[in-house]
Amino acid sequence: MKKCIQENYRVEVIPEGRVGNNYIATHEDCEELRKEIERHCDIDEAYTEHDTKCVCEFCGCEWEDEWDNDIPFCCNEAQDEYKRLKEEALNNTKDELL
Repeated sequence: MKKCIQENYRVEVIPEGRVGNNYIATHEDCEELRKEIERHCDIDEAYTEHDTKCVCEFCGCEWEDEWDNDIPFCCNEAQDEYKRLKEEALNNTKDELL
């Protein structure tokens, strides 16, 4: 029978500068806050963590791993870049064979 337990307890502190889903605080902001916490609190460990979110470099949409006919579908710029890179890789392969 499955039993769920809670583990990995921790405290997360969100620095000023976070507005909705737009993350404005930088790694340096978090490190400064971490140092302040270590200086004022008796703790075992403090460290900076972050999540990684992949987005399209052209339109900013969240990157999807699903592809339509092997071409990204979020915007025309991403599709054009994918085609250009694919053609470039094909040309490099041809040059290596010669």
